Amino acid sequence: MKSKPLSLASAALLLSATASATPIQPDLSQRDVTRLTVDGLQFKDLNHSGKLEPYEDWRLTPQARAADLVKRMTLEEKAGVMMHGSAPTASSPVGAGTYYDTDAAEKMIAGAKVNSLITRLSADDPAVMARENNKLQQIAENTRLGIPVTISSDPRNSFEYLVGASTSSGKFTRWPETLGLAAIGDEKLTRRYADIVRQEYLAVGIREALSPQADLATEPRWARISGTFGEDPTRVHNMVRGYIEGMQNGPDGLNQGSVI
Repeated sequence: MKSKPLSLASAALLLSATASATPIQPDLSQRDVTRLTVDGLQFKDLNHSGKLEPYEDWRLTPQARAADLVKRMTLEEKAGVMMHGSAPTASSPVGAGTYYDTDAAEKMIAGAKVNSLITRLSADDPAVMARENNKLQQIAENTRLGIPVTISSDPRNSFEYLVGASTSSGKFTRWPETLGLAAIGDEKLTRRYADIVRQEYLAVGIREALSPQADLATEPRWARISGTFGEDPTRVHNMVRGYIEGMQNGPDGLNQGSVI
């Protein structure tokens, strides 16, 4: 596992609706936690307390919810949020395969408090992949604070892939790698590509893309040049901008339809 910086405000944004003067009930889904009804509205009882806590209140801002959540977390839980692990399978040391090892996943999520997991599952059957990711969320629901896990993925929408750097596309759409998109040189096409990838990720429960690489490809011996948009700073700038806007569902930061 490798440590990574994680914005709790960004994580909270994925859980909440934007605060408004007239609250609009968002769609809520849960597996084991119960719902609370307050002022005619429904909320998830993430910490199983039987009462509505500020971090569970989707009417509040992400910043207010994150601040309340951090105060409730133990040192071990905070450390777990700073880790990024591989969602385990029984068949592969890096988590490749079709099904998770749920016992090992429970040790990571409930035991070690790891809150972000990269999935390397095959997308040959997206419905199976979605169900497997839901199993991880079910484990997270039963932790002390019920914080959902953030499921991430290396790129998985190219004709070719490199073990350890990307994942086989399976039934996801197939496109040129980022270097190929750079050769086409069309920012709008790159944005469309990322928007389609975003929708496919959301459909199977992936909320974080470990891409794009914004590096300039200036060292020919580097094995990951194919994951960049080339060596020209202006083109890299434009392609990365289009990619991020497509992944984030617009140019104005994170929203309910975003993939980080």
